Amino acid sequence: MYPYLPFHRIFSDKSQRARKNARMSSPATGLRVASFVFALFALGHVVRLIKHAQVMVGTYHVPMWVSGVALIIAAGLSIWM
Repeated sequence: MYPYLPFHRIFSDKSQRARKNARMSSPATGLRVASFVFALFALGHVVRLIKHAQVMVGTYHVPMWVSGVALIIAAGLSIWM
């Protein structure tokens, strides 16, 4: 094949690319990133609960208990992952 063309990287054998980037394609890396994202969401809900920030979606005021439930779910998912 022609290694200098960009199509070679797109259409090359996936197993060959996976060996080169084995660290980046591991499931553990993906789970750590997802855990970090859920931790950021949980932190955002903690800040909202502490600051009593009002959230509006259109004309609807989102009650504070929604952040409490979302905090429990996001923190649980972060710890689980």
